[in-house]
Amino acid sequence: MHPDEGKLPLEVFRITEEERAFFEDRLGPFNNYANDPDASKAKVAKICSAACSALVAVNNADDDRRSHLTDATTVWPRWFPTRIRFHVHDMPAGWGPGRHAVVWVVGSNNLIQVKVVHVKPNSPAHRLDVTAEAFRWSHRALQRAFTAHGTGIGIGHTAGICVRLVKTSAASDPVYKLVSRSSMFENLQTDSIGHQVINLVFGRPRPNADQPLQL
Repeated sequence: MHPDEGKLPLEVFRITEEERAFFEDRLGPFNNYANDPDASKAKVAKICSAACSALVAVNNADDDRRSHLTDATTVWPRWFPTRIRFHVHDMPAGWGPGRHAVVWVVGSNNLIQVKVVHVKPNSPAHRLDVTAEAFRWSHRALQRAFTAHGTGIGIGHTAGICVRLVKTSAASDPVYKLVSRSSMFENLQTDSIGHQVINLVFGRPRPNADQPLQL
């Protein structure tokens, strides 16, 4: 598997009957919490960690992993950092504001990182019109590459580029790291508001899982 496509797990285990019973109880009255609150909090924290990891993986599963050879034009009036516009055909998933991409200007020797700032779908043409900007530390490299290897068009430069979307890092979402690694349900102090909320939500029967919980 290519590194951009994720990491394969070292081992995969089928859930035990004990864990399956815990899940079923959690969807019902959650008697396990009344019998052993501390152990139940630890298990719920573990479930949340797995759920967060699965959610990140699912959200990124359909992201565009292709390299696109296209033409790009520097944005006028000039921006700092430098902005460029280009088209991505076939309208692939994953292109959105805030996403990072790597750009190679044809003829240059460098790969330059940029950040997507605007995406406009063009349905009739089956393409995405993308505006991206360099970072402060890559601004000059992008500017030099377009000047040296592009074509002047009076108010800027146009150049052939190869652009590829960069895989989203889990570190880019601080909430993911907080929930997946902090065991937040397990480490709540007994005098905290969070502990009171957990007891209120989990500490009483919920006979019908299809009914909304009334606080």
